[in-house]
Amino acid sequence: MIRHWLGSAISRGSICALFRGAVVHMLIMASLCSRQVESLTSSEDVNALRALHSAWGRNPSSWDFNTDPCESLWLGVLCDASNTTVTQLFLINQGLSGTLTSAIGDLRNLTNLDLSSNLKLGGSIPKEISNLVLLQKLFIQFCNLSGQIPLEIGSLTSLQYLGLTQNSLSGPLPDTIGLLSKLSWLDVSSNQLNGSLPDSLTSQSGINNLSNGQHLYLQNNLFSGNIPESIFNTSMQLIDLLLHKNNFSGDIPSTVEGLIHIEILRLDLNQLSGPIPSNLRNITNLTALYLGSNSFTDSRVPSWISSHENLRLLSMDSSHLTGNLSADIFSLGPNLSTVSLASNNFTGSLNLSLANAALLLVNVTNNNFTSFVNSNHTVEVILHGNPFCSVNQTRCDELDNLQSSPPVSRNTSLCSNSCSDNSTFNPKLSGNCQCFRPLNAIVNFLALKIPSLEIYNLTLMEEQFAVGLNRSTVKSFAIAGSQIVIEPITPTQALVSIFPPTNYATWSVNDAALILYAINNKEILFPSIGPTVCAFIGDPYNTVAIANSRSTNGLSTGAKVGIAMAVIFFVIAMIIASLYAVREKKRATWIEAGEIDTGSPKLMAAHWFSLQEIRKCTDNFSQSNEIGEGGYGKVYKGYLPTGQKIAIKRAGSDSLQSAAEFKFEIELLSSVHHHNLVGLIGFCFEEGEQILVYEFMPNGTLRESLSGATDIQMDWQRRISVALNAARGIVYLHTGVNPQVIHRDIKSSNIFLDDRLFAKVADFGLSKLAPVDNDSTPLSSQVKGTMGYLDPDYFLTNRLTHKSDVYSFGVVLLELITGRPPIQGGKYVVREIRTAYAQGGMEQVVKSMVDPKLKDYPLEALEKLVKLALVSVEDNPQRRPTMTEVMKEVESLSEVTSIKSDVQGGKPKNTHLEEGTKAHMRQKLANLFQHSGNYTAMFANVQPK
Repeated sequence: MIRHWLGSAISRGSICALFRGAVVHMLIMASLCSRQVESLTSSEDVNALRALHSAWGRNPSSWDFNTDPCESLWLGVLCDASNTTVTQLFLINQGLSGTLTSAIGDLRNLTNLDLSSNLKLGGSIPKEISNLVLLQKLFIQFCNLSGQIPLEIGSLTSLQYLGLTQNSLSGPLPDTIGLLSKLSWLDVSSNQLNGSLPDSLTSQSGINNLSNGQHLYLQNNLFSGNIPESIFNTSMQLIDLLLHKNNFSGDIPSTVEGLIHIEILRLDLNQLSGPIPSNLRNITNLTALYLGSNSFTDSRVPSWISSHENLRLLSMDSSHLTGNLSADIFSLGPNLSTVSLASNNFTGSLNLSLANAALLLVNVTNNNFTSFVNSNHTVEVILHGNPFCSVNQTRCDELDNLQSSPPVSRNTSLCSNSCSDNSTFNPKLSGNCQCFRPLNAIVNFLALKIPSLEIYNLTLMEEQFAVGLNRSTVKSFAIAGSQIVIEPITPTQALVSIFPPTNYATWSVNDAALILYAINNKEILFPSIGPTVCAFIGDPYNTVAIANSRSTNGLSTGAKVGIAMAVIFFVIAMIIASLYAVREKKRATWIEAGEIDTGSPKLMAAHWFSLQEIRKCTDNFSQSNEIGEGGYGKVYKGYLPTGQKIAIKRAGSDSLQSAAEFKFEIELLSSVHHHNLVGLIGFCFEEGEQILVYEFMPNGTLRESLSGATDIQMDWQRRISVALNAARGIVYLHTGVNPQVIHRDIKSSNIFLDDRLFAKVADFGLSKLAPVDNDSTPLSSQVKGTMGYLDPDYFLTNRLTHKSDVYSFGVVLLELITGRPPIQGGKYVVREIRTAYAQGGMEQVVKSMVDPKLKDYPLEALEKLVKLALVSVEDNPQRRPTMTEVMKEVESLSEVTSIKSDVQGGKPKNTHLEEGTKAHMRQKLANLFQHSGNYTAMFANVQPK
């Protein structure tokens, strides 16, 4: 039997696998023996945690099965008063991978379960979750769950909160969801759920049976059919109903007036038809109504709108509205602050003479208004795309910037930029230059009652956040208002940074986990703004620093016996294995534990290295050969036997991909060949290692050069050259390969410089193959990327397009202009430069934003680069240029820079240029700035909000 087992192991690729198996067996036996003696926690709970730990890639790494989970206060584990049963499990943003196995059903006393923001946690929701009949809160958000929501979800009759947003779930919403009579909060948005909504009139149960439902979020799925009339019954307590970005058709049921408690109703971005029900006027609590991008038969704004007194926001973009727009619409009740009627066919005059005092924003872009009347000079009016603006461009630009708010004043002028990439100053602590590693979260507002987060009182928002955190019953420590910094990223997103106390540089793992749980626990609400969901990012603590060294002296007798038995087994296994050591070790296969063989990758000129070869190249991964480190792992320099210098990227344990994902990256890298892409030389996939071997780039990354970490002088000409090289590489991915590729992680630290300072784009680990017509057929994809570079539309909708790369590249352009990383000291460079440009044009940009290390540059060219960057980071992807258009614009700037260098460089070959030659150069320079082509028009009059 041993011979058969051992031979099979060797045939799969390695004797080392046998040794690892023996070591694992040794540790399991030791911990089993010690557990039999010491455990206070029920054996069923311990075994369940052990099975989950194994399925999650041995995460959390701090769980020690030689100790008791309840007694030792394991990370994310809370128990009852007697320390015998696990009642709460929250492991948010802990790098969990693998799947949620059936073992979760053995934790039968759980009341709260939160596994959110673990991007590699996949698989389906096991049916055994039905065992958790005491569960009150279930959050598995921003993960990679797939498959259908099981019918067994209806067994969780104690459930009050269910959050499954931002996964890859598919299939119908089970009708058993209606059995959750206590459910108040249901969020299954941003998945791939389809079919019609379950309705008790056609099924055994349905969502209309959620008599305690207050917040129902079904947006950004593939639901179709009619909206059930029964969903609007008066027995429900709905406050927020979000059904947008689906495929619903038919009329809005007349029973909509049954939503007597509703405050936010989003029906936009569907295929609804028929008239807009006039009885919507009867919903007196309604404050935000979104109806745009449907096919209603109404051709005018409903007249009853003007009699609704509590409405704050009305959105009817792309609703096929025509004719003149009555001035009465803007006299609506005292609370109306936002009216959005973009992309319709209104004509005549836009008349705001009757506008109420509360009105802040009117968006009528892309209509046919020929004149404008306004007696209210505080209203921001977005008129671009109307005939009026073609002859009144300056006036339209002024109207579009009235509500742009300056950045919150944070006094950090006394602090030099000396913190590492993973830490920053707290801008609220004036003069305190201590470096912190804050806990970061992106707060995503699903619907707004106000025009934009950017005009909201940030100090008030920070105070509300602190109050909500301190309301939590989970944590026992208080958070001061000075520890919370909120910065808007887009009109609907904000970055929240929660800094540790001033006597600590980082949060402890346990404290950070408690804060994350408190945020995700729906304790923090912004009733005056709208509902939210949070995605947690980064690593606010050093997990290595909290690892405890443990001595075996304190082990129990059972543990010592277990270890002794395991050692004996290990020695026997070593002896048997040595008999087979002469057999040649085969290449690692593409079979992961529990996965189907994905087959070897189809390679084009990429070499398959053995782990032994890689170790030899790097002197066994010696520290002296380390040249970089990031969230993916470490990078080493090495030399091939031919003498060629190489860069070896070794994935860390927290960034390992599945075999299929790693295979995809290798196949992609080996098939794309362009002088502006870093070339793949080979790879290694053996003994759990995932290693990529690249051509060596001796001058590091663009981020390093901009930060001053290298001696490279980043003058204007070099920055434009880098931008052009990188743009050409991205354009090749978008248009030069079949199928096309979306990079998905464009950033300055993924742009490398070779020995000639030639820029090349690298790191395709997150890349996706694009549909044939990606701009009109978005790719539904789980959100991945890097904070600060992430396309906000992709983040909100999961719809990935080529324009997502354009947004990221726009942020890189802003880095080239400012020298700053995208987020620094709680400030987002996109918002900062938008504000500076809107308030003071290029004079303010030069004064406050341009990199002080950038000494000489043509101001006219700089302004064009600023406009190009800002139009590339437009929130609406349709307003962004294509990557080809961006590249052409950078090419024109490169030519201008080259000519100016010839004219003004100081030492041309002929220092006595004839006047005719100079005139010719001046004319060529002018022609380049006014060159023909559609893409130029996109940047000519950029006036960002």
